[in-house]
Amino acid sequence: MEIAPLIISLVYQALTAGAFLVLCSIGLMIVLGMMNIINLAHGEIMMIGAYVASLLVTEGLPFFLTLPFCFLVGVLVGLVIEFLFIRYLYSRILSALVLTWGLGLIIAQGALLIYGPFLPSIKIPFGSIEYGGFTYSIYQLFLIFVAALLVALIYFILQKTELGLKARATMQNPEIASTIG
Repeated sequence: MEIAPLIISLVYQALTAGAFLVLCSIGLMIVLGMMNIINLAHGEIMMIGAYVASLLVTEGLPFFLTLPFCFLVGVLVGLVIEFLFIRYLYSRILSALVLTWGLGLIIAQGALLIYGPFLPSIKIPFGSIEYGGFTYSIYQLFLIFVAALLVALIYFILQKTELGLKARATMQNPEIASTIG
């Protein structure tokens, strides 16, 4: 066996895992940086989006049409949680931590009761390519590209725009940023 295809496969797997983690953690990073809240229910909110995607694809909606809708569902759930609970706990970080942990448990157990322990499988779009005896999902390559694009976009926004300057000021010193406006 040649070593080059093996190295390419390992790099591909590492990039795929890294891209998935980047896509999962971007929202968590923004919430922590801007609101100073550690949201332990972040993964469960993403799980709601995954269940919605699975249900919509199972009902026949094309995979890529479900993605924006699932993103909006996650944002809506996060906004509802912030509006109903978290806004009252900004000065009580430990209480917010326990609250989001409890909400995460409730969401996870609710999903388990409603859907059972198994998420229905969905067909991954685009197919795959093969090189050197290894198979590479084009969809995972797409995820790597999207993660890199989002990291670059967030970097650009935070470093090169007025909105980014305000966001960085809020992250570094919320009290002074609020006095400035």
